[in-house]
Amino acid sequence: EESEAGRIFEPFYRAPGVTPDAGGAGLGLAIARRLATEQEGDVLYEARRGGGSVFTLVLPAADHPPNAH
Repeated sequence: EESEAGRIFEPFYRAPGVTPDAGGAGLGLAIARRLATEQEGDVLYEARRGGGSVFTLVLPAADHPPNAH
């Protein structure tokens, strides 16, 4: 469901039916998205055909080469 997909980036969120002892605190995706948005990027979610998920980190290109002063 679309509304559930949007909630996966909320801190401490667990999908319905996931057991409490599944591991993890539910913070990883929230932290990843926050770091990405602070750099004017994003983390995108897509359901994978056959089960599972695909996450894509999108960041803007740098205006200058690394280590340039």
